[in-house]
Amino acid sequence: MTDMEPRIRFVFAHDKFGGRRNVYKFTGAFKHIEIRDDGTRVFEIVDEKVPIKGKRVDTSSLGRLLICNIAYMKRYDGITGDDCILGGGGKYPTKNKDGGEKYNFHICEDGMVRGFVETLYNDMANHIGELEYAKDIHIENIDPSFKGVDVATGVRVVFISKGPGYDKNVVVGWYENAKVYRKRQSKDGKAAFNIECSPSEAFLIPDSGRDFFYPKKNQDGTYNFGQSNISYPALFHQSATFALASSLIDYLDKKRSQIQPLSESKD
Repeated sequence: MTDMEPRIRFVFAHDKFGGRRNVYKFTGAFKHIEIRDDGTRVFEIVDEKVPIKGKRVDTSSLGRLLICNIAYMKRYDGITGDDCILGGGGKYPTKNKDGGEKYNFHICEDGMVRGFVETLYNDMANHIGELEYAKDIHIENIDPSFKGVDVATGVRVVFISKGPGYDKNVVVGWYENAKVYRKRQSKDGKAAFNIECSPSEAFLIPDSGRDFFYPKKNQDGTYNFGQSNISYPALFHQSATFALASSLIDYLDKKRSQIQPLSESKD
């Protein structure tokens, strides 16, 4: 048996279902973890995106920051007659006008706020909606100290979406000091979630005041997102993403003094 190779493998798969022929899509970065007795090499995915282009910059000042792309709503307090999913968040919520993020700013019976971002599923064709097949959030990408644990703490989670009238994703709200779970959770048989915070730390920006754009692609051609709905800005060691995320942090710090947290706005 030979030693395992420490290198990261960047895998591209042929998109046989795409509209163009001979198209390959990036499927992820994989790490070699095991060589079995029969010689089979086993890899595990470590990221679904990689930064490209741009000079490498120090992103440690961004802290524990996570950006989540979700469907667009006004209040995220359940689907009602005057508040429904208006687009964004991927094909499923756009087509079905439903999604787990519809409760992202709902105060649960036990007083907590539980958010959701779609991570898709392993064996997508056969197991949509099945909790045990949902893909993980790679919380070690938020902070390396979370490697090997089930939940990240003290995370600033920002929700973005592209609603009617927007040609780029706009910040709709955020959580401070949130917990981010590696695996999708369910409590008392209710809607699945993977993020949790106190209502005093949840801030929903009014529909008319959503004025910070967080594009998936920068003007210099670099990207802030891969193919998933989750972005870890600290991983993108490039000047454009760093400048955008830094501006976002300044914006949220200022916005926090201008709007009430969910706990007070519900009184």
